[in-house]
Parts: sequence; C-alpha cells; structure tokens
Amino acid sequence: MPAPWLAGIAMTPLFIAADNSKKCAAIFGLWAFAWWCWSIFWMLPAAIDFIGISPILASILWGLLCALLSLPYWVIGRLWHRICVTQSPLLNGTLQTLLFTALASCTQWFVPANPAHSLYIYPQFIQIVDIGGIPLLLFGLVSVNLCLAKTFQNKSPFVMSCTAGAITLLCFTYSHIRIFQFNNQKNIDTINIAMLQPNLQREDSLDRLFHLTENLTSNNSNIDLVVWPEFPPAFSWQENKSDRDKITALIETINKPILLNSGYIYQKNSTTPTPRSYYNAAQLISSKAELLGSYHKQHLVPFFEYLPFEATFPRLRHWFPDTLRYVSGDRHSPLGFSKNNQHIDNNIHIAPLICFEMLFPHYSRYQANQGANIIINLSNDSWFKTSKGSINHFSLAIFRSIENKLPWVRVSNGGISASVSGTGEIDVSSLTNLNEHHAQVIQVDIKNTLTLYQKIGDLFLILASIIVITALASLTRPFKSR
Repeated sequence: MPAPWLAGIAMTPLFIAADNSKKCAAIFGLWAFAWWCWSIFWMLPAAIDFIGISPILASILWGLLCALLSLPYWVIGRLWHRICVTQSPLLNGTLQTLLFTALASCTQWFVPANPAHSLYIYPQFIQIVDIGGIPLLLFGLVSVNLCLAKTFQNKSPFVMSCTAGAITLLCFTYSHIRIFQFNNQKNIDTINIAMLQPNLQREDSLDRLFHLTENLTSNNSNIDLVVWPEFPPAFSWQENKSDRDKITALIETINKPILLNSGYIYQKNSTTPTPRSYYNAAQLISSKAELLGSYHKQHLVPFFEYLPFEATFPRLRHWFPDTLRYVSGDRHSPLGFSKNNQHIDNNIHIAPLICFEMLFPHYSRYQANQGANIIINLSNDSWFKTSKGSINHFSLAIFRSIENKLPWVRVSNGGISASVSGTGEIDVSSLTNLNEHHAQVIQVDIKNTLTLYQKIGDLFLILASIIVITALASLTRPFKSR
C-alpha cells in the first residue's frame, strides 16, 4: 500500500454510507465482499498450483469463501441501527463498535483477518493487543473511524473529533510505554540463529540447502542454532534413513544443532485406510545428531493439507487430487534448548510453530504459558510466487509477537524471512526478498516478559459479545428506520 496510514481511516466512508438503515446490510456486505476479494485474491493461483484443481473450480471456491467470510459483516449491517438502544449517541456508538468487533472477530478461528491487521506496520500504536488481542485493537480502530464519520456528518463534531483523538493518543502512549519497558528489560540470554531460505520447488533436490548451510556455518563460528524452513520436496529425518544419514553427515561437518521440518511422520496405530496419514513436524536435532524433541503441526490448511469431509464423501478426492493427507498433532510443550550441551535447561524454550498456524493466537499463547520465550516459525510461501500472499501471511502473524512479547524468527522457503522483536518491530536488515535463496545469521535477545493477554486470552472479546447480546435482547419493539 503506497500510503499505509490510510488503513487507519479506511472504514470512515463505510460508516458514512451506512447511515441509511434501509441499505445498511447491503452496504456492509458488499464492502466486506470486495475487501475479502481484494485481500485473498492470491489464493487462486496457489490453489491451482498446490492442489491441482481447475481454474474454474478454484474461482468458484474462492468466490464462495469470500461470500462466507462476508456474512458476519452483513449481519453487522442488519443490526447496526437496532443495537442503538439508549438515548446517548456516545453509548450507541460504543454499542455499534462492540457489535462490529464481536462479529468481525468471529472469523478468527477460520481465516483470522480483519481491518485491524492492516496496522501491523505501526508498532507505536498497536501494543494494546498485549491486553485484549486483535479484538481490542479492532475496537479502537472502529471507534476512531466511527467518530470521524460522525464528525464529517456534523453530528457533535467537537465531541467526536476529541474522542477520536483521545483514543489515538491513548493507544500511542500505551504503546510507547510498553516498547520502552520491553527494550529496557534485561536479557536472560541471546541466541545466534542461522536462517536458511533455499527457495526450493517440489522437483528440486536438497543440495542447495545443504550447500547454503555448510557455507554459512563455515564462515560464522558463533552460530548457536541452524534453522531450516518448511519446503516442498519430500523429506523426513524420522521416516527416511537416507535423509537421516545426510543430516548426520552434515551435523558432523558443521557441529551445530538444527531445527528442521520433517514433511512427513507417519501416524502410529492409524485406523485410516491406505494411503497412510502423516504429521507435519518440526524436529530439533542436536549437534550429536540426536533427536531432542518433535512438534507436530496442529492447525492444518483445509484443502491444501487435508480434505474436509473426505471420510464421508470419498469422491471429493477426485476433485482435489493433490490435497495432502496430514493429520493434526496434539498440544505440545515448547522445545527446550541449551546452547552449550543441547540438553533441556531453563534458558531457551522454542515455540516451533509451522506456517499457517502462526496466524491463530491460541497456539502461540499456549506455548507462551508453557514457558516459551522465542517463536521460531518454519514456513513455505513459495506457492504464492510474486503475489501479496506472503506479505499478508507475514503481516497477520506479526501480532503473535506483540500479544506475548516474544521475539519471532520467521524462516520461509521462498521468503519472507525475518526477525521481529517482541514489540512487533521488524529487523529490516533481516528481511529477505521473495523467490530468492538466502542465508544469514541473526542475533535474538531472549527475555522473560509476561502480558495480560497471555493470562486472560480473549476475555475482552467475550465481554464484548455478552454486552452485544444483552443489548439486542433488550429490544422489545419492532425495528423502525432511524
């Protein structure tokens, strides 16, 4: 976006247009449909390439998904004026803001995106997510836009403009306090991480990745941990002896531990008929080529990593021939890591989230509550090619750092790879370009920082939903156009 600050006021025209209650649902629904179409257009070529479906079927599914994700906004429009149950314009505006927040947030367990995510580039305004998560940030953003809309409509313009300014100033002040506190907190440790971005395709061998690793480690003796991304070629340290032997030989050469992605680990005692199901796993291998721990990806991408309803409708496989057969893993504690002798200690605990699941707050929050003090995200965005899919993925995930005040290291097969602090500030020198191979060493500071969001989770969203339901339940008269 050429002027990213426009994200902060992008909903103001929507709220001005929605002043006509008879067309309110259509206005909100069409706005949301257009927004979703623009936001996830990159999914079309990725779906065609990854799961082997026709362009027509991909377009139909994409349109249906956009329509489904727009439904909460249509409901917002239907209730936009009904929820104004008080005589106070300020209270009614608050209820409308809570309504928008509650319903727009209901997609966060499916596709976790809403207009508040557009503010990822402004850490100096968005630290409030460490209190109430994305819903609290969305509440603040909607409040400002609604106040601006009423100001332009000459509805108590002085009060509304002052309210918008006060909310913005409050977010700015809190954010600067939290950033100052975080930056001045004492480190409990530091870790030097080798980030490898090989830009591999399905048909490629892993030779490039091995060569990049050897070259980087030979020129940097201070590396504590080598991190490989998720990548398309079939590879498994656990299931493939040839792969395991190659890793063992590599570790004997570089004498460094590796956090890698085993693309398949077969499910034991599976009742699933052939072909067998498997896990997508992150595995920590010591400098002695011993397995220190594994993490199985919990949140899978529907139609990419598994086929919903396949057990009931097996013929779906005919339409989605290349959909993978992954199964979800169970909850797992962070991977303990010691820089000196690779046994579990109390210093560094890694939350090794894999690709898409970094977008969902409850996985990183669970890991943080289990003692994780760094998030290392193994990802593969090469399916998106040069589209904005990778930057969307990156911008949605960056909030997990801020919510938990944990550093985040993203290692992606084809970019974007980067190091992000616990305040969401991006280390620009660590950012990599798309569709290029790259290798670098970054230093990450480890801190022990607690946040309110770690403890209370989505309590703000729950309270907002209760208030909205209570307000709607108080309606005793039929709706009239206001």
